[in-house]
Amino acid sequence: MVNFDNQKLIEYTRAAGCRDTLHYEHKRPHADALLAIPDAIAWCWAKGGHWRKLINPAVTATREV
Repeated sequence: MVNFDNQKLIEYTRAAGCRDTLHYEHKRPHADALLAIPDAIAWCWAKGGHWRKLINPAVTATREV
């Protein structure tokens, strides 16, 4: 998955013209515990059904990409 993410980031930053100015890094899950919150919300949203209904109050906007 990390390789896929890296490839997509390369493609998108080139397309946006910011490949040389935007820097990113993959961190281990324990490096930033607060990232678990959006991950949990995204998981519930993607799972759908009952899970999406439970998390719906926390979702203020969605974008399809």
